Amino acid sequence: MGYFQAEVIEPAVGGTLNVLKACVEAKVKRVVFVSSGTAVSMNPSWPKDQVMDETCWSDKDYCRSIQVVCIEK
Repeated sequence: MGYFQAEVIEPAVGGTLNVLKACVEAKVKRVVFVSSGTAVSMNPSWPKDQVMDETCWSDKDYCRSIQVVCIEK
């Protein structure tokens, strides 16, 4: 088994499974999984008190203005 598999992939998969199992136990109704926090966190107009969900995507124009690569939805 290679370093990348053992040190990156396995902990990422294991951690994700742990979070999903905890969500099942807590009866969470919906989980939004993204490959990067940048996919949802770069939106300065998102209300601070509103929970981020599947409608919360980074503002592509804002990302361009600060030269951050945002994920296309």
